[in-house]
Amino acid sequence: MPLTTVAKCKSYLGPSYIDSEDDFLTDLIDNVQTIVENYCHRHFDETSYISEQHNINHKIFTKETPIISVENIVRLDGSIVNTVPNSNGMSNYRIFPGYVELLDYKYVTMGDKLKYVNSEESYVEISYTAGYETAPADLRLAATKLVALEYKESRENRLGIEQESEGDVSYTYSKKDSQMPLNISAILDRYKRVSL
Repeated sequence: MPLTTVAKCKSYLGPSYIDSEDDFLTDLIDNVQTIVENYCHRHFDETSYISEQHNINHKIFTKETPIISVENIVRLDGSIVNTVPNSNGMSNYRIFPGYVELLDYKYVTMGDKLKYVNSEESYVEISYTAGYETAPADLRLAATKLVALEYKESRENRLGIEQESEGDVSYTYSKKDSQMPLNISAILDRYKRVSL
């Protein structure tokens, strides 16, 4: 799922867009997708993952979010956390956007909590699906703006060369890469994954 589309970028660019450059715009969209994912340290596509996690206080904090569904949770000893709802419609876990809470408390008591957290028994392998079917509107708009910025920059200052004139004298110099614009980084920071 790309964060933006050729049609949205063309609409945002308006008359400054050259219709014959759809392929170039597609390349920019792919590049911006990579830039945004690297900046946020995460993927946004709805994807299935399998990972080994350390559960802390009965919570499994997955690498990718938001969590959509859990297919399987297996403890290190091979026991499987009940992921199939019982007759009351309940399973042994609850899904939150950023973590899965295990509801099977028989593996730890208050007195042994610290011992449990630091032991191999607290490791699980979780199979889950995370990401966005449709990215949030502010994230899509930030990606569209970034593509438009890259497009305009490439047309006005090809290969990072800038030229300006004062009377009969002209100056040509190389432009340094600029950082992420503040109005875009302010949005992306909301989706940035922070490692603890």
